[in-house]
Amino acid sequence: ALLKQKHPTYWGPASIKSALMTSAGPVKLADGTPDTAFVGYGAGHANPNGSIDPGLLYPIDPSDYWRYLCGEGWLSASSPTCQSVGSIEASELNLPTLSADVAGLITFRRTVRNLGNSAATYHASVAVDGFSASVNPPSLTLEKGQKGRFEVHLAANGAALGSWNQGALVWSDGTHQVRSPVMARLVNMTGPTNLSSALTSDKLRATYRF
Repeated sequence: ALLKQKHPTYWGPASIKSALMTSAGPVKLADGTPDTAFVGYGAGHANPNGSIDPGLLYPIDPSDYWRYLCGEGWLSASSPTCQSVGSIEASELNLPTLSADVAGLITFRRTVRNLGNSAATYHASVAVDGFSASVNPPSLTLEKGQKGRFEVHLAANGAALGSWNQGALVWSDGTHQVRSPVMARLVNMTGPTNLSSALTSDKLRATYRF
């Protein structure tokens, strides 16, 4: 309610959620040491003052939710809505967190908006236990209100099969630290065991879902 009062114009629920999550600080254990177990507490300890000016927001349009519902099978792919808006995987929804099962490799695609009163250049850093991680492009220069797109690539590098691995993506302009939790679980790739054709000479293609 306080954030909505401060930003009454275009800050909807998704923007408020983004601001609260990306400005959150680390949670400390009883002995004072930081706890990085995202599974237990989410993005971290809420920082109301920091969330008023988070630097960047992860915006979501209403159509993105429809695309997500179509991609996850909540709506029939043949329905007029899905035919109109298309579909996306759950990992493609423009949330301020990145979490997915990973069959070796995965790419997250995200969009951010510059909330500052002037142009700013943000540089990315990312690290995830058990995975090699990179951001493309590694920096974004955005005018006031401008949106920028980027990708986060993860590749298994020592992760144990079936266990959640955690990390963080941070965009910084020297003033703001826009921090997103990253959770990745290495899983086996699944696909058809056998491929066959009635033709004596043919090419077959198998589609694998990551």
